[in-house]
Amino acid sequence: MAKTKRIDFKEKVTGSQEPSNVEGSFNDIDFDLLTSQLSKEDRDLLKNLGITDTEQFGQFLMMAGIDPDKAYKQAHLAESSDEFAVSDIMLDDDDPRGEFFRSMMEEERNSLGKVFFLDSDEVKEYHIRIKLKNSPVKIWRELKVPSNISLELLAAFLIEAMGWDNSHLHQFRKKDDYYVSREDLEEYDDPFGLGFSFARCRHHDASKFSISDVLLAKGDKIEFEYDFGDCWMHELWVKGIRDYERGEKPRVELIKGQGQCPPEDCGGVWGYEDLLEIRQKKRKSSEDKERLEWYYMDDKDFDPDYFDLEDNKENIYGMWEEVKVLMAREKKSGKK
Repeated sequence: MAKTKRIDFKEKVTGSQEPSNVEGSFNDIDFDLLTSQLSKEDRDLLKNLGITDTEQFGQFLMMAGIDPDKAYKQAHLAESSDEFAVSDIMLDDDDPRGEFFRSMMEEERNSLGKVFFLDSDEVKEYHIRIKLKNSPVKIWRELKVPSNISLELLAAFLIEAMGWDNSHLHQFRKKDDYYVSREDLEEYDDPFGLGFSFARCRHHDASKFSISDVLLAKGDKIEFEYDFGDCWMHELWVKGIRDYERGEKPRVELIKGQGQCPPEDCGGVWGYEDLLEIRQKKRKSSEDKERLEWYYMDDKDFDPDYFDLEDNKENIYGMWEEVKVLMAREKKSGKK
């Protein structure tokens, strides 16, 4: 990867080439002016990281072991180099300055799954709808996803879109076929450590199957279960499949939704229904009030039908940008 040219802060800010005459601090630099000398790849990477002003960029540099004020006064970013590239710090495993960020990315990578996309000769756009089954109120979401997205990554997006905390196990189910995370696969196949299983159902590694492997046509359905204790059962089906236009890049996008996510660990749909009934009581016992407060449903303005589409679209967009950053790192390091 070609590095960008040296960023000469002092020349841009003061017009002088004498470091001793530099006054002020790194935060005095205009962010647009600062990033204008970075490569487009680096600017996109900063945006994906949520870095949108000079102060945030300075914090990024400090975490990377670079004193921004000192670098500013020395008229370039890296103390020991005349070249600097954000992508090198973030994505290069051999650059010690980015170790902190790479550890954070690795943690995020684990939460999203081991495989993002599967090889495919032709990638199409899937318009899908997921709804919470047997819910006392309508709770559903609609998304657009690439046909080669792994079920493992799809699960992460579904959990985010629905509003769950991602603190419980989950699985896809289609008749006797179950698609689970790679880490849980062995336990499912041999729960008693006998070397075999008596179960009629078949368990598969969700990272090895894409949505187009299990849902072939419009109208096809699959179940998605979240939290095996509360058993939140969802139904997912394909509303449409289309070809991408020339030049159109595949991505994950939330487009519609209704109803806010129930509270975690409330006893499933029946427990949630009970809580909604308690809210309707004119006279509530102290125990009723405690239950509602525990599940953050005691606010008089609580509306189970409410869904902030724009806020949730931003969450899915941010998650997609994280995936892009992680994919860029893996491409740079040669990982599959």
